[in-house]
Amino acid sequence: MLKLRIALGLALVTAVLTAAAGMVQEVRPLTILYRTAMTFAGFSLGGFAALASVGATLDAGAYAAYCDRSWPDRPLISECAWLKRSVDLHRLDPRVEASMRDARFKRAVLIDPGLIHAASQTSLRSVSVPVTIVSLGNPGSLPPAVATERAVALMPGVRQVFVTGAIHFSALG
Repeated sequence: MLKLRIALGLALVTAVLTAAAGMVQEVRPLTILYRTAMTFAGFSLGGFAALASVGATLDAGAYAAYCDRSWPDRPLISECAWLKRSVDLHRLDPRVEASMRDARFKRAVLIDPGLIHAASQTSLRSVSVPVTIVSLGNPGSLPPAVATERAVALMPGVRQVFVTGAIHFSALG
């Protein structure tokens, strides 16, 4: 089991580095990069934060509908059960749908991004910077919480790589 975890961890690191290397055009001093061409990389909910930094917004209605669905094979799907204890997902503050676009970010790397299923379709179509999605799992069998097919179909120029045999929690150890 330890060998499998190490192999999956190395595969994840390799996939992330390969994805990132494909985005590098040239190496410049950090002070220049900071001002002109930052890349936002994030894992899980941080993956959605990275996507939001380059223009995607949350569709609160889509998120509430996702959480309302019955998942008989996944009783504790994502964060929905936890949130529903204290938040009415059908009455979210409208500010959750606000743009968080930051023009300093010129690229985004999303590692098994959460909430991507609830991104606004219009905002996904308008993402105009290079985005790489690193999905932990096999094509066509990602769990609903991190399923990326819709986003990949809507975003122009998105690049996706899969770490086959991995799961969302492989990245944690």
